[in-house]
Amino acid sequence: MKRAIWISLLATLLALPGRAQTEAEPVPVPDDLTAQVAKLNSTLEKVVDLMSQQVENQTLDLLMQRIQLSAERVGQTERDLRAARKQRDSSADEKLQVEEQIKIFEDQAEQGHLEEAEVEGYTQQLEAALERIEKRLRSADREIAELDAALGNQRQDLREWQEFVDQRLSDL
Repeated sequence: MKRAIWISLLATLLALPGRAQTEAEPVPVPDDLTAQVAKLNSTLEKVVDLMSQQVENQTLDLLMQRIQLSAERVGQTERDLRAARKQRDSSADEKLQVEEQIKIFEDQAEQGHLEEAEVEGYTQQLEAALERIEKRLRSADREIAELDAALGNQRQDLREWQEFVDQRLSDL
């Protein structure tokens, strides 16, 4: 539709006499005006086709950049998730070590190697450390759950963009 409007407009403009011409000057009429207009029409159609293709290419470039951005977000979230899991594993290992230390102190107290007051002081310190570690573990678990959910959403978003671009490419 737009192509026909442009072609009609251009043909009309070409058929109008120029400003420089006066009424006294006769407008030369080419012998084969129909052939020239047809050739012009064909040329204009090619220009419109090329411009349409250029717009489509630019649109696809923008869509590909959007896919790249989505892929980068997925990659960053995956890295964040790995780091959060690594931190959680480190805290879990630290918790096991503190629990072992508490058990060792309690065993030594039972065997009489340490005095009860000394063991109780160490145990209170270790239990306070254990509570801080457990708090970090709960926080890490929440962060991991949030990152897992975000990653799922980002992967779905990426798939949708890829499907959209695939559909656009198949329509070409």
